[in-house]
Amino acid sequence: MNPKTLKSDIRTRSLEKRNSLSRSEILLKSAKIQSFLQNMQEFKESRCIMLYASFKSEVDTKEIIMACLNQGEVLVPCCNKERITPCEIKSFSDLTPGYLGIPEPTVKKVISIDKLDMIDIIILPIVAFDAKGNRIGYGRGYYDKFLAEIDYNMENNIKGNIDDNNKSYINDNSESNIYANIKDNIVDNIFIVDNVKLNDDNKINKIRSRKIIKIGLAFECQKFGNIPVEKHDQKMNYIVTEKGVIKCQ
Repeated sequence: MNPKTLKSDIRTRSLEKRNSLSRSEILLKSAKIQSFLQNMQEFKESRCIMLYASFKSEVDTKEIIMACLNQGEVLVPCCNKERITPCEIKSFSDLTPGYLGIPEPTVKKVISIDKLDMIDIIILPIVAFDAKGNRIGYGRGYYDKFLAEIDYNMENNIKGNIDDNNKSYINDNSESNIYANIKDNIVDNIFIVDNVKLNDDNKINKIRSRKIIKIGLAFECQKFGNIPVEKHDQKMNYIVTEKGVIKCQ
């Protein structure tokens, strides 16, 4: 069975489980998830958080959004048939049902993609997941495309910050060749680009740019042993359920 078919089967089974939860169960479990989330150091230190506005049987995010608004800047996704657009909100009352009934701002203050490196955390809805951080959504690929776009933009922002004398060293902007000559590492969520030849002295230049932390929210009933993975799929750094925080490898 191919990955798409397997994902579709898992998606159906997981949604059946999630949709079987009563509203009181959803709210109780969501409150536990919020508590675990807010106790994360990464969350406490965040000043700009993008998160989904919940609907139907998703982990309820109303109280989380309220907490985020008291902490700093808050962005929520606005969806159309093709993509996600991040929009800033100042109050939970800014949200009304939009595309497919998903809550979104009545007045859309759109944040351009090149400004999104200000985000500390993105909190995503989950249909199904495994402990390795693999996630299944609703099948439209909204978040996978959005996160890939952010990653691509951040990489090019780093390239734009490299000294002009070094531009010829990494001047290929094609998706298949980005940073072909650069070794990158992730250390404590810091993106490190090194071994960049700057001048005749072969000095090493390290350009650092924060990696946006990806956190998925889900109920334990949505957990599976292994989620099929495709090339475009984006993994989570953490998944929070009513039982605690899973640090994904």
